[in-house]
Amino acid sequence: MDIRRDYFLLWLMLVYLTIIVFSLGAHFALFVSRRCYMPRRRRKEKRWMNFLKENGRDAILSEHQIRMLRNDIELAAWSDALFQYKEEGGDYCLFIKRNAEQLSRLGILIKREVIRAYYAYIITRINADGKIQSRELKALMKVYLQDGHSVYLRENALKAIYSFREPAGIVQAWLILSKRGLYHDSKLLGNDLTDFPGDIRLLTTLLMSRYSDLEENFKIALINTLRQHKIVTFNKRLELELYKKSVSIDIKCCVIRLLGVDAGNYVQVLTEMLAIYMNRENWEPAAVAAIALKSAPSQQGRQYLFEALTSRYWHVRKNVALTLAHYGVTEEEKNSVMNGSDRYAADALSWALSQ
Repeated sequence: MDIRRDYFLLWLMLVYLTIIVFSLGAHFALFVSRRCYMPRRRRKEKRWMNFLKENGRDAILSEHQIRMLRNDIELAAWSDALFQYKEEGGDYCLFIKRNAEQLSRLGILIKREVIRAYYAYIITRINADGKIQSRELKALMKVYLQDGHSVYLRENALKAIYSFREPAGIVQAWLILSKRGLYHDSKLLGNDLTDFPGDIRLLTTLLMSRYSDLEENFKIALINTLRQHKIVTFNKRLELELYKKSVSIDIKCCVIRLLGVDAGNYVQVLTEMLAIYMNRENWEPAAVAAIALKSAPSQQGRQYLFEALTSRYWHVRKNVALTLAHYGVTEEEKNSVMNGSDRYAADALSWALSQ
């Protein structure tokens, strides 16, 4: 038994030693690779910079160079050189134009999605001023949208399409993603759309013309963008969404917020939403409508707000009370609520008036 135990302990020590040796080896390899990475990248960047400067307007990527650029370090060095070339006043637009087919082929030859996402990011960054217009690169980004499994790839490809500042191309991109039915965060979509530096009115008009073909989160992003840019052209059309059972609560809330931009013309609709949803389990439209009425004081609105102050839901009562406090409450109205039977309503109004 003692011999077996000794052998077991010896085997255990060998296992521990092996793990320690491999761990030290891995750390050493990582240390060496880090020390070598930046010098290698700087050398490659310098070589690409020389290529761009020496060839100038006639710089054309060879087949060998395209194969080289499939390597991530080579691609990073090339992109850094291209950005520097741009900053120094080089004709980067002509370089992209003359090499559009080669750059498109490179994008197809890159197989790893993480590198494809990086390649799309490079295109977005180099085209930050929107001066590059390349049919080949636009088509490549649409391929990325159609085939990409990674959300990072799809988001970067969409950003690259935005950088071309072509409304029709953006509409096509949204339709591609909507048709695929993959989840995309409405806030991220809305941020990109809101920050679009081109003709936002033309873009939103084109998107609204295909509204029924868009997936829900894209609709939310579009409606929120209309609100942020105070575009009320489509309010009458979107108002109809509020009365459709098939439309989600999220979209209805977005539409109510949009109508709140022009609340004076939609008091009737907003008070209806307040009355319909104030005691429903999905109470959110009532809470949003209460805030939307804030910018349009009216006798009709006051009447519905005082009724909604008795809602079963705290968020509705809170928003209603805040709007009433914003309107201004007479002593008689205040006493009527405070001396009433609904203590929750009295507490909500008392809290709002103290703010």
